[in-house]
Amino acid sequence: MFAVVTQPFPVLDELCQAKIELFETLLMMRLFLASSMLLIAFGDYRRALLGCVCKNNNKIFTISKKTTAVASVAYQSFRS
Repeated sequence: MFAVVTQPFPVLDELCQAKIELFETLLMMRLFLASSMLLIAFGDYRRALLGCVCKNNNKIFTISKKTTAVASVAYQSFRS
């Protein structure tokens, strides 16, 4: 029967797609459970992660305005 039909069977395509979706869902569940179990089991990681997230929730990046003497001399000589 498979040798006669040149087009793929819709039923087989749907079964393959369902299998892919099932394995994808199982993988996502395993990754979520593993991540949550790591955070629950190891309190140090949980505290460090919460400290990083909650420490500077509105200031993620800091901008420094330090210049060196060479850079300021080069800037002043370039402007003149």
